[in-house]
Amino acid sequence: MTFEPGIYPFELFGTQHVGVILLLLCTYIMLFVFRKSLRSEKTDKVFRWSFASLLMIQEIALNIYRFQYDLWTLDHALPLHFCNMLVLASIYLMITINKTVFDVVYLLGLAGTLQAILTPALRQGLPHFRFFQFFFAHGGIIFASLYFVFVHNYKPTFISVKRTFLIVNLSLPPVMLMNWLTGGNYNNLNRVPD
Repeated sequence: MTFEPGIYPFELFGTQHVGVILLLLCTYIMLFVFRKSLRSEKTDKVFRWSFASLLMIQEIALNIYRFQYDLWTLDHALPLHFCNMLVLASIYLMITINKTVFDVVYLLGLAGTLQAILTPALRQGLPHFRFFQFFFAHGGIIFASLYFVFVHNYKPTFISVKRTFLIVNLSLPPVMLMNWLTGGNYNNLNRVPD
């Protein structure tokens, strides 16, 4: 694995991209296959806390990487993109088993994160750290939501959709304010991403 920015370019739907999509798909299938063995209280708790820890470690590692290579800036590195917020929400969900957080992670995660996995805004390919981090974080959001569907039998409802719509819309004004204050483009609210 390398950390040096600007080398190992990412190729959309290249071998690496298709390979990681297939790996994620296999992971979700394995989660479904072993769902019953994850339902015991002790196994469930250990698994949830372990996965939450891995998500937190990758988020910390991303920020260390950004600091190390002078890529951490207020206009880009705050956790204000939906996917960053969903990683943090997934961590919270895995620890607390909160149904409202599940609704948000599930509804936004499956739609937005799946799109990010299929058409990533990613410049680095294998064996770059960002490649691994990007797909672990985004794949982890989907994994967290599917974990609660398969293991805890959670399901979104019409109320879930309304509540998530409200949460998303309430989150936008503070993000727009941060865009204005920092000159950033969090959630791509100011312009189409580069």
